[in-house]
Amino acid sequence: MTQILVGQKGQITLIKRLREKFDIGPGMLVEEIETDEGILIKPVSNQFERWKKLKEKISRRWPDISAVQAIREDRGE
Repeated sequence: MTQILVGQKGQITLIKRLREKFDIGPGMLVEEIETDEGILIKPVSNQFERWKKLKEKISRRWPDISAVQAIREDRGE
């Protein structure tokens, strides 16, 4: 567990290890969720970025065919 100092304007800085683990970068949105035990901070899911990463992953595995063809091939269709 890491302790974080709250700045004068209520700002906090997340440690690098957690920013990297949860893919949180400058300009990204995070949401704060109030719980009985405190505050949960988590990244807002950006569907476009998730699809973009999936496309890149598929392109590396099957560089010469479309994403749709790659998914069908992976499923054995």
